[in-house]
Amino acid sequence: ARFGEKKGGSMLWEGEVYSNQFRYHRKPVQDSVPDLIAHLQGLIAKQAQAGTIDPTVFGMWLHTVDPKQDDAVELIQKLVTSPAYLKLDSSYHSSAADSNHFGMTAATPTITQAQPQHISRELLELPEDATPQEIEAAFNAVVKRAAAWPEPIAIVGLQPVAAVPNWSDQMRRQVLSLFGENTPIGAYPTRQGYEQLIQRVCKDLAEKEQWGDVEPYLPGLWYSVAWTDDHNHYRGAAALSQFAESAMEAGWTSIALSASRNGSMSRAKRDMKASMNPAKTEVLGRVSQVQGKASIAMGVIDIPVDELDLTYPIYKSQSEFALGNVGAAWDLYDKNAELLEVSADEPLIRKLTPGYCLWLLERSIEDRDTDRAEALVKQLMIWSRREAGSFTPQQEADLKIAYADTAFQKGNYQTAHAWYRRVADAAEHQQTELQYRSALRSVMVDRVSRNFGTAITELDKLMLIRDDNLRKRVHFARAEVFFDQEKYADAYDEVAAVLKRDPNHADGLILLGKAQLEMRKLVDAAEIELGATRDQGVIVPGEIIKINLNDPSLNVAGVGADIEVEIWAESGDHERVMLHQLG
Repeated sequence: ARFGEKKGGSMLWEGEVYSNQFRYHRKPVQDSVPDLIAHLQGLIAKQAQAGTIDPTVFGMWLHTVDPKQDDAVELIQKLVTSPAYLKLDSSYHSSAADSNHFGMTAATPTITQAQPQHISRELLELPEDATPQEIEAAFNAVVKRAAAWPEPIAIVGLQPVAAVPNWSDQMRRQVLSLFGENTPIGAYPTRQGYEQLIQRVCKDLAEKEQWGDVEPYLPGLWYSVAWTDDHNHYRGAAALSQFAESAMEAGWTSIALSASRNGSMSRAKRDMKASMNPAKTEVLGRVSQVQGKASIAMGVIDIPVDELDLTYPIYKSQSEFALGNVGAAWDLYDKNAELLEVSADEPLIRKLTPGYCLWLLERSIEDRDTDRAEALVKQLMIWSRREAGSFTPQQEADLKIAYADTAFQKGNYQTAHAWYRRVADAAEHQQTELQYRSALRSVMVDRVSRNFGTAITELDKLMLIRDDNLRKRVHFARAEVFFDQEKYADAYDEVAAVLKRDPNHADGLILLGKAQLEMRKLVDAAEIELGATRDQGVIVPGEIIKINLNDPSLNVAGVGADIEVEIWAESGDHERVMLHQLG
């Protein structure tokens, strides 16, 4: 059912619903049918006394009532301890206790006991002047409790542990277990001492030259650094990259290769790659360099032909790529791409590493060189089918996405959509970055094909996944769909949700400007004065501009009503805009 003057309100009953319900659809219901909500509340109170609460009735009330109303809070406080409430599915308990509803006021004993604060109470209750012995005893008690919990759970309040001057061997093992057998499900909590622990582990093991002790925990360590305390620095990732570099310098090549490879495949690497922040690019460059040097040192990447061989430039390009010299690698390939067709027995491309080949494909797609990308992707698809196991599952999925990317660039939207969905719908990729990336790109195809209903339906499904980074991307995708539908106010709201999480989101700022322009919100723009002899040297990317033409003698406009302005930069970028009359 839809409620409100504009039919924007909805009454849902499921245990878990997506967050847009509370941003857009709850208030119209509260304004339209307060008597119905009050009736449901009274009905639930009676059902609780009778011993059984109908989940549909409870869900309708839970997702529409104002959780700040005193009578609603009073009811939920009584329900929490009632046998009837505890019979409900746990999804209703979780929703009632989240930030969109009643918070911890509605927490059942099970939810309360599973809170990280409860699990970690000994650490959180430590006094500021606690001795190292007291800290170690509290840490051991918390780790023991967390390890015995039915499912992995994150420990909080670890800053005192990181500050202990000297760790015992047992304490170090317990710390490392937080990135191994005691790794939490989902996100690591930020600002709880994990980043300091990683820095301390890397420092201690490097100083003691106990390089091999960290090897079993490298996947967990790199996984954890994605949830950094400071998105401008990624200090945990920096510590791990420096550890890999030090291991290489100390002659522990295999540890250096393992540490750098785990970093190159980590979520943190993908997050940092999207930024031009020097602190992040320095970490990425160090990881790439160590991986390349360690690979060649161990013979993982070699050049099997001499310099006179016709195919030498391609092998040399691969070697440069392994060393992290991607500029030199691309130049060598770009000048000798036709050599991939040269082969006396098997295709040359199958003598190269899949990672290098996929990089060539990705770069060709980025450059919109569709002919070269199409040739590469076809060869790689044949290789993948004829020699099963040559590609890892991750690489297989990346290849399918690249195939879809190429089809999209060539305008084959139906093919592109089908291949994106192959990855997004695969059971092995659920709740992974591969699913998110391919699903969002399938939405892009729906949007370009003007299948807006299908696009919004898929985005609503993605919004149910509890991942803040994904939800930011979903909000932006929704904004693009609404903008193409010419629903500029809705697009504006979705972009605002993106910028709330990431104020410097470049694409979001640009789309916000476009929405403002379409909504005629020119007062939000920065003003630029133009005239016959005026110019302005700087325009900030992402900020909206309003151009005022100061032309009292009509030297510029003449008798025309439409005036074109060209903006260009030394880089070669340029834009042409038509001025709208204002006033």
